[in-house]
Amino acid sequence: MSIRRILTIALFMVVTFLSLKGLGAPEWAAVPVSIAAGQFLWSKERRRAERENQTAWLRQIIMTNALLVEMKLNDVMMKMGKLGGDVGDANDGDEAQTKAQLM
Repeated sequence: MSIRRILTIALFMVVTFLSLKGLGAPEWAAVPVSIAAGQFLWSKERRRAERENQTAWLRQIIMTNALLVEMKLNDVMMKMGKLGGDVGDANDGDEAQTKAQLM
């Protein structure tokens, strides 16, 4: 987690504490509430960071699988091209034989 995010959470904790003190809350109540606010923000930030890591991992897996599929598709297309050429050559020979038989 970056220093900026940590400082932002600390700032929210201080603001929460000062706001509660400004409203006349006793110190024994303001401190736990500000700590709870900090823990809540910390857990939200941690979940966000985990989601970012998961998303990055999923993107990497998707890209890897897409490249594998593309490579396999290229192989299949090359094999189909070769097979098409072989079939075309075989058909040319069959056509000549068929025409000879018909005549």
